[in-house]
Amino acid sequence: MICLAGILMLDACGKSEPAENPYTRLEVTWRLVATATDNNLNGQLDANEIQPVATSPAQLLKFNYDSTGNEHLVINNVVEDYPFTWQFQNTFHQLLRIISGDTIISQIDQLTDNSLYLRNYDSVFYDTSIIATWKIYQKK
Repeated sequence: MICLAGILMLDACGKSEPAENPYTRLEVTWRLVATATDNNLNGQLDANEIQPVATSPAQLLKFNYDSTGNEHLVINNVVEDYPFTWQFQNTFHQLLRIISGDTIISQIDQLTDNSLYLRNYDSVFYDTSIIATWKIYQKK
């Protein structure tokens, strides 16, 4: 009896959760909670540049274990889903998503258990400047 209990305890101890890594952190559903634009062009996300977004209707990003995912948007009561494939690049510093043949590469500024900050660069419409923009997500 004591032997059986010891074997069961060893078996239970041998089973552990997978080690946390960028893949396990990303593979959840994320809700867009804020956006930001580098208005002062200092290349950094400043607190006064962050603008909250309405959490309803939802804008969601879902990353699956098999490197597929979906971007779910609701705009003016129209629901759109954009399936994608994804992968990390540059030693987990960039996220590459392919949606309908288009490639989107985002800089990962933050990836924790509860938050994801993705940075992109956009052209400014009135000149040739490039400006950083962020999408800030929280785990759903």
